[in-house]
Amino acid sequence: EFYSKIHPEDLYKVKNELQKSIDKNQRFEVEFRYQHPSGKIMNLSGRGDLVLDDNGVPKKMIGISVDVTERATMMEHLKIQEAQLQSFVTQAPVAAAMFDKDMECITASNQWYHDHDKGNDKSIYQYVSNKLLDRNDWDSIYSKVLDGEETVCEKDKFVKEDGELVWVNWKVIPWHDLYGEVGGMIIYLDDISKEVKYMSRLETEVKERTKKISAQAQELEETNKELESFSYSVSHDLRAPLRSINGFTDILIEEYSDKIDEE
Repeated sequence: EFYSKIHPEDLYKVKNELQKSIDKNQRFEVEFRYQHPSGKIMNLSGRGDLVLDDNGVPKKMIGISVDVTERATMMEHLKIQEAQLQSFVTQAPVAAAMFDKDMECITASNQWYHDHDKGNDKSIYQYVSNKLLDRNDWDSIYSKVLDGEETVCEKDKFVKEDGELVWVNWKVIPWHDLYGEVGGMIIYLDDISKEVKYMSRLETEVKERTKKISAQAQELEETNKELESFSYSVSHDLRAPLRSINGFTDILIEEYSDKIDEE
């Protein structure tokens, strides 16, 4: 009747552990689901010791079963939360990795392992993180993070083995355990090489255009000076003929005004 109340998925496990206990004369320990007379499914932790006869043959077992349903339910919830958290981390659209104090990677996002470069078995982010740890000031960064501080660099340059430059925005922050103690660090990386190259190209274009505009402004200024010089020369050259015309006109008016009709 006892076996009939055990959850079908746990029955083989219980029987197997019991047989092992009999064969090896060892303590019986197993956790299983059991149907209470009320119909409720319980989680039980069973433990028992064999009682042997004078010939050393097992004749019975004395044991106890403890209701661990609450603990099992809590553990199941923890597993679900852990799976959800792991899913959140791995599927996050950022390159992030979680490390312990010994810089052993605990978990990382899929993006962290993405962007494999030219057949390299490591992604750009893994490559950069290794280079980050080789920095001369890494010990200082490491100490600050373990003291609870975060370190941010908006633009950092790394040179790959083939000579190509990789520009990265990185952040290193501490993470805390259940007791509030720093358990390690999380490294966030963002490859900004395309943005940096675009901004560099844009700055070059702006400089070239500024230089061109300056040259055009200089040329325009020189042209204006030439026009001013020409206007001055023309004005100066026209003064003498105009004075002669004015003088002749004055003579005509003075000497012949009574002899000249309106036409």
